[in-house]
Amino acid sequence: TSGPAMDLLRSVPELYDATVLCLLLLNVLFSTQLYQPLLSSSELREEFHNKSSNSNKNSNVVGNGSGNTNHSANTTYEKNFFLDIVMQQAFENRQKMNTKYQQRQNNSFHPWTSQTILASCLNWIIERPAPPERSIAAHFRDMVSTVARDIKGEKLAPDGMYENHAVVMASAPVLDEGKGGSAGAGSATEQSGGNARPSNGGGASRANGSLTRRRSTPNLLYDATNKVVRISSSLLLLPFRLMILALRAIGDSQHYLLGSPKNGSGGGFDHTKFALDSIASPTNDVLWLSDSPVADLGSTIFLIISNNYRASSPSDSSDLDAATTTTTDNHFVSNAFRSDLASLDDNRWDGWNSSYSLNGNAFLDETNNAFESVDLNNNNGSTDINHGQNVKQKRLLTTNFEHLFQSFGGTLHNELGALTLYTLLQSSPIFAASLAARSDLDMLVIPLLRTIYFSSSINQHIAGRTTAASAKTTPSGEKIVNSSSSVAVSENPFRSQSQLYVIMILLLIFSQDTSFGPDSFRRSNISVVIWYKERNLKNISLGSLIVLSLLRCISFNLNRMQDPFLLSNCCAVLLNLSPHIVNIHSYAAMRLASVLVSSMKRYTVLVMKNGGRPAEEGDVSSILGMYAETCRILLQVVKHGIRRRVVEKNLHLVYALVYHQRDFSTVLKAKKSPFRPPDTEKITAMIKKADGLIAEASARTAEKSMEALKKSTHILKGSKSGKSSRSISSGASIADDSTISTTSSSTVSGMEDFRFTYEEEADPEIFFVPYVWEVIVSCVTASSLEWNKKRIKVFALIEHMNESSIPDSQENVSNLTYAKDLADVV
Repeated sequence: TSGPAMDLLRSVPELYDATVLCLLLLNVLFSTQLYQPLLSSSELREEFHNKSSNSNKNSNVVGNGSGNTNHSANTTYEKNFFLDIVMQQAFENRQKMNTKYQQRQNNSFHPWTSQTILASCLNWIIERPAPPERSIAAHFRDMVSTVARDIKGEKLAPDGMYENHAVVMASAPVLDEGKGGSAGAGSATEQSGGNARPSNGGGASRANGSLTRRRSTPNLLYDATNKVVRISSSLLLLPFRLMILALRAIGDSQHYLLGSPKNGSGGGFDHTKFALDSIASPTNDVLWLSDSPVADLGSTIFLIISNNYRASSPSDSSDLDAATTTTTDNHFVSNAFRSDLASLDDNRWDGWNSSYSLNGNAFLDETNNAFESVDLNNNNGSTDINHGQNVKQKRLLTTNFEHLFQSFGGTLHNELGALTLYTLLQSSPIFAASLAARSDLDMLVIPLLRTIYFSSSINQHIAGRTTAASAKTTPSGEKIVNSSSSVAVSENPFRSQSQLYVIMILLLIFSQDTSFGPDSFRRSNISVVIWYKERNLKNISLGSLIVLSLLRCISFNLNRMQDPFLLSNCCAVLLNLSPHIVNIHSYAAMRLASVLVSSMKRYTVLVMKNGGRPAEEGDVSSILGMYAETCRILLQVVKHGIRRRVVEKNLHLVYALVYHQRDFSTVLKAKKSPFRPPDTEKITAMIKKADGLIAEASARTAEKSMEALKKSTHILKGSKSGKSSRSISSGASIADDSTISTTSSSTVSGMEDFRFTYEEEADPEIFFVPYVWEVIVSCVTASSLEWNKKRIKVFALIEHMNESSIPDSQENVSNLTYAKDLADVV
């Protein structure tokens, strides 16, 4: 339930605008970190100790060596002046809150604490308060929607969102299927905190699984007049920054300013007369459509304070230095925000009330009896604080996990939501455990799969030919330089590779739970996947949809990105799911067999070009090794699907193997085939047996072939290979990737007990802090703040190139090769 403070925020335009401006100001004050090379807290602490040690050794040479040492060390910290002060003050307030400040009077001054900041951010994330009418935030929201809809000409997809990665909705609309299946009975709305409101895309209705515009006859004249006025005054009404972003997002293929592209039937300027070179940006910005600016900006503050200064050395000393750094002479202070997140609990249980424990006016009463139970909504309607009572449960940071879970269901399709969920999973073990116990994780997984699907699309958005200015850092600390210079950053169908990294990490975290695999194939069934275009997917299991999405990502990665970290995580998720593959969808089974055969063919060709020398097992540093690893992983997945225990439930996979048996046999019979009989004999035996059954039944259609296989499942169960399966350690599946580890070893014939798990790096700030700032600059505040982008040093920038500087042969070879290779798969 909403408290008085949230009601005021929703109803008072001045209060909402002031909150937005304050959050923007906090981002600006924290941005000193943006304009200097990143120095993580681990590196900072090591540097501080090294300087202190060197100063002590040379104390006889340097007169007042102690002071000089502190000054030398502090010169680095002064660059993050405001962030350091916040961390220092949060630590001090938390220490005081735990000791003598518990006894102060109610009318005394109450300083802010880390709990109040986190509670506010979590409250905004859950409630997502919309800007009230007549507020500046509401006017800005409408202008951004106008840019996306009328100036850029983007259309809503059937699921109510935009398919172009350059136009991102902060919250997914909730589609009402209608009542009784009647057309126009439902509408597309965006839900936040239990309140439904019209979607940013304007009025719409959902009929028969699609989203259509809903206009009445009296409004036709008004809509036409309104559009003419709005378009004719766009240059005057829109902020210059927002207009620049819209024009840049239009891209090289649509250099028009207003209306539709110039195609003879519509208006629009001639793109040859309008150049965008003067407004080229060194960051890959998107058009961010926010339904709740307070929630999105609160999420940015949450990410900054929870991902910085994670390394700390515990100290029992309460004598803190008053300096403006996060260090004293003897110790570092810990991240109070991270410490409070570690104790985040669900307020629905153990006597907590049904609302947020830190809600409404209680934000100001945080430090009163901080470790005593608090009832914010008692029968008298007043705040009841139990002074001096012995209570068993300490006052900890709590929120409603159910509401938090539902809010993530609408935001995980974008980078901000995925980063926030990852931060909570890594910092709050109770929240992570509650998530693992749920049986409806499809609410979180499907938005991630949608992003993967459109991020591996061939019809990518082209916003200008650019190239990376520096190497890309993965979460494991590895730096990757794209070997293909013709593949530009903005030509990819996604904004950043880091987004794909975080999505794959989240999927790996979900899949490492023992119940996720069985539930995804047996319990979670999706009636229709409206965003999948290649096939009309109906009544498909969540596990089959995950397999489809991962296979698509693997194919795109092998032919376009060639990213070993992404490949390793895709393979790890597939292997975690493979022991539980049952009742796989027919299209997923056909895609699995198709990608397997295509990868085997490509790997065989690469081995021949390499003089017949196959890649070393587990080596994914080269394209040869990446194809080798893909083939090995997919072969293991197929073997799991045709085991004797589950073969009768995976007849679609058996039929798909028979369908591709000619290509499969050709690869195995190649002169320098890298595949040994122990790797493929189980599959070969199953293909031979199933093909014989289909031939005996004279089945010449897919339906009759499936009937023949169903009648002879006992024969398929009895098919055995000539030799016993060799033992393979699952620990060798993903090599040179410290973020993935196995909990047990197993064999190919029975790998039900193996599991790949995600392990965060010892110094995760190296990846996540730059990525947080990249999301803030390029997404959330891309159209509201004018950053000095040329001076950004914390993350890699992009450099624009002229079309004439790229040879035609180099420009075309990548796309042609990719299209040719993918033709064998789709």
